[in-house]
Amino acid sequence: MGGLIYHYLINSAYADKIIFVKQNPKIKGTMGALISAKDLIETDFLVICSDNIFNCDDIDKLIEKPNSFLIINVTPEEKDNKYKDAKFSLIKHSNLNYLEAGAWYLSKDFINKEPVLVNGSNEFGIPHTIFLDYKINPSKYNIVYTADWLPVGTFWELNKAKDVLKTGAKKG
Repeated sequence: MGGLIYHYLINSAYADKIIFVKQNPKIKGTMGALISAKDLIETDFLVICSDNIFNCDDIDKLIEKPNSFLIINVTPEEKDNKYKDAKFSLIKHSNLNYLEAGAWYLSKDFINKEPVLVNGSNEFGIPHTIFLDYKINPSKYNIVYTADWLPVGTFWELNKAKDVLKTGAKKG
């Protein structure tokens, strides 16, 4: 997938505004990607997972304060059923009724944190790194709650999102 995105963007009107960084294959995951781009990050920055759709108002709230992350409240039933396949969400596996939604506004110095390995994988995750630090230093972080998060990582989720975006009404 990364190759398709690269070839699309390198031939687009934005090619001169984009710097491509090859991720170190030894440091995988979202945190590994940040570490690979460390020398290019000069200011606070926004990370949004591309397999999600967010409400613009929530993103505006997110970027008000560095070290903010977007979460959605879920019931225990939703966590166990509706979102059971959500990838690598440490918060999903905790005893909290939240699901980390894949959007973060981080301070430049966040990149110097010790990356945390995703359970059962060889990837280092941004949410895992945040969550571990949050448990120790909760005052360093700002939680932004959303009700308008739409995952679009599967064909079925994408179809549902298309219907929601057409009608403006979120369906269960």
